[in-house]
Order: sequence, then C-alpha cells, then structure tokens
Amino acid sequence: MDVAFEHIPERVAVGTLANVTLQLPAVEHAEWLPAAALQSHERQRGVWTVREGRAHFQPVKTDIQTLDGKVQILSGLDAGARVISYMRAPLREDQRVRIEQP
Repeated sequence: MDVAFEHIPERVAVGTLANVTLQLPAVEHAEWLPAAALQSHERQRGVWTVREGRAHFQPVKTDIQTLDGKVQILSGLDAGARVISYMRAPLREDQRVRIEQP
C-alpha cells in the first residue's frame, strides 16, 4: 500500500517503510473464525468441518483479517457448521474425528 502525506513530517524520508493500521467500519452480521482454522487442501482455501463425526473440507471465500487473529468468512460456510480450529495432524476427507472440549 502506498501512503502519501500532504506535508512530509519531520525526520521522515521519502521511501521510508512504515507499518500502517487502518480503522475500517464495523461489519455487521459477519461470520468470523480464527485465522488458524483456514487451511489449504487440494489447491483450495477453506476450513475443515465436522459432520456426523467425520471431517469434511469446505472451501470458503474470505475477506479481511484482524490483528487479533480472526478472519471474515464471506461465503461457503453453512450457518451452524462445526469448524475445526486446531488439529494435531493433517486431516483427510471423511476421516473420523473426535471433538475435545478445552
């Protein structure tokens, strides 16, 4: 992203690298997941869900990611889906999984 100033602040040289944080408007009625839940499987980006005790990969379309580790899900995830946010080992489609509560 390029950032421009009307007046360059003192002690800032042209071409200086900086971290920029944007304050975006709140998104109402958005679905959010931990960014760690996003995985790649067969060249698609998505999440692993649990249905009837088995893992199923669900491709999703995402939007913004927050500094505190959440990602907005735009589409691809059914309401009420159980998403796996942590796995000890890579999952396979239709693999039997056990839900552990923290």
